Amino acid sequence: MSRGVAEAGGIAEGVVCRVFEERTTNSYLSSLLWTDDLFERTRRLMEGAACFIAMDPRTGGALCEVVSLRTMSKAGMMDAKELYLVGPRWKAILTGFPNPATGDANGRERLR
Repeated sequence: MSRGVAEAGGIAEGVVCRVFEERTTNSYLSSLLWTDDLFERTRRLMEGAACFIAMDPRTGGALCEVVSLRTMSKAGMMDAKELYLVGPRWKAILTGFPNPATGDANGRERLR
């Protein structure tokens, strides 16, 4: 995603936890903000965002962040924002999770 942003002339900001400091960072990022832990990283990602886009999860990190976003939204700890889940794995993950507003088990819910 940051590659597309950079190639279109936009600003791609990275928020990285210090525990991953030894890993190579994305070369398409315009700036990098280091955080002390994953909780701070998630909080920083939420600050000032107009919406959220979660790419197909390859590890538990994206899933954890999506659950955190939903939990904070439901608890009234953040303003309502759109959440877009991109990739085929999300359907398998969300199938069977009921939408609390409707009781529907289709896994679709606007983050509010």
